[in-house]
Amino acid sequence: MPLSRHRRLARTASLGVAGLLLAGLPMLAPPSAQAAASCLSEAPSGGFGGLGQTRCDDDTAPTTDLGTSSPAILDGTLNATGVQMRFTGAYTDADTGTLGFECQLYTGSTAPDAWQACTSPQTYPGLTQGARYTFRVRAVDLSDRAIDATSAPGLLGTGAATDVPDVDATPAATTFRVAAAAASTCTSEAAGPFQTRCDDVTPPQTAITATSPKVNRGYVKATSVDVSFAGSYTDGDTDPLAYECQVYSGSTPPATWQACTSPQRVGNLKEGTRYVFRARAIDAADNAIDATSAPPFGAGASADKADVDQTPATQVIIPDLTAPTTRISGLPVDFSTPKEPVVTTDSPILTLDSNERAVTYRCTIDGKAYPCRDGRTRFRDIPPGPAVLRVTAVDFAGNADATPASVRFFVPRDLTAARGSGWSTVKAVGYVDGDYLSTKRAGATLKATARNNRELRIIAPIGPGYGSLSVTVAGEQYLLNLNFSQANRHAVFVLRDSRAKPVSGTVVIRTVDSKRVLVDGIVLR
Repeated sequence: MPLSRHRRLARTASLGVAGLLLAGLPMLAPPSAQAAASCLSEAPSGGFGGLGQTRCDDDTAPTTDLGTSSPAILDGTLNATGVQMRFTGAYTDADTGTLGFECQLYTGSTAPDAWQACTSPQTYPGLTQGARYTFRVRAVDLSDRAIDATSAPGLLGTGAATDVPDVDATPAATTFRVAAAAASTCTSEAAGPFQTRCDDVTPPQTAITATSPKVNRGYVKATSVDVSFAGSYTDGDTDPLAYECQVYSGSTPPATWQACTSPQRVGNLKEGTRYVFRARAIDAADNAIDATSAPPFGAGASADKADVDQTPATQVIIPDLTAPTTRISGLPVDFSTPKEPVVTTDSPILTLDSNERAVTYRCTIDGKAYPCRDGRTRFRDIPPGPAVLRVTAVDFAGNADATPASVRFFVPRDLTAARGSGWSTVKAVGYVDGDYLSTKRAGATLKATARNNRELRIIAPIGPGYGSLSVTVAGEQYLLNLNFSQANRHAVFVLRDSRAKPVSGTVVIRTVDSKRVLVDGIVLR
């Protein structure tokens, strides 16, 4: 083929790259600048399978927050001998690993070394009156904790020098004192007619124990819900318990309560309306007595302390019978094959969205489950070739999109260099298979095999001062100039498109000069 033909082809490829630059492809950045927060999980594809997948040591641990306690700790004092602690955890990056928790409850100033697995709410009965306690809780990345990052690369680890902790290094904590015994020496106002009367100042507590159907974060796939609840005393009271309930929508609770029993059916609910169900336990014996009455019918107290739970148990109910819709965006614009665009990495970032806010997602690529989340999700270590991503949005009520969103795309093949070829392999996040090839040697050669392929693309970073490549296949030669004033780490050179005649044989990629050249991947289809 005459050299002038080579130059025409080289100019065509360069123009194609310029078009892709205008379409908004990412700019080239030094490899070291990409590594800071790109490792979200030490378990590729959310599991332990996959020899040959790139491992990494996730150095961003989850965070932990304390919620409210029941009963409430007021000014550092707990007026009960039992407490329920509530807490939550979250990731500060896009990690989707499984969260767990570990708790400690201890007296004294020194925290113990041991932690115990726990879930929210965590209950601690039988506390010592007058004692001071410290409660601590930390979130744990369970997916990463099961992996020792210092193990040799491959199935078990990354070969890291140290395994960065996969637990919150700053546990959430609170310190409180259990009220002294004198606070609960009076456990009942219902004494015999000739016994000393007192004003019981410790009302019962109430907790929601179950919902049917199950309510998930307030949402339920029903317009009628049975709510179960139970009351208990934190002192030695043995008086019978009664209950009162209320249901309302809006932000202000009504003043009235209705007598009720567990389970209580909450029905005739309108879809999309936020309801609040509240239940409170009542000390039935004490509530019938006015402690301000003179003995022997009362205690002669200045005020009758409350005999009902002052912090009612609350359950939010939002009926939701409508399935969400699912959307996928973020694939690159590909004018050559718009229905199956080529991505420039085997771990592309796509954006998942829905018409509902309270949703989770189920994702598969070619039938294999992949972890995913709302917003930007990196789908890691996808095998080279055509891929189909299917995403189903599922709302908190359990309604699943009956028509999942799906997109098709094509993942490039990684280029590897033979020993002595003049190329060096550079590990870097965001490139095909987690690396790219680099050389400054003229005549450095790479090879790949075409098998009845029409399309040929080369993915190679471009930038100021870069050199040139010669690409040959089945007697056809193409010259690629990588020297551009504007840098791009994922430039795509389309040498042959889907309309070309199929070719088979060896694809030879060779540097033309001794300037710096980087090559990442190849597309043959």
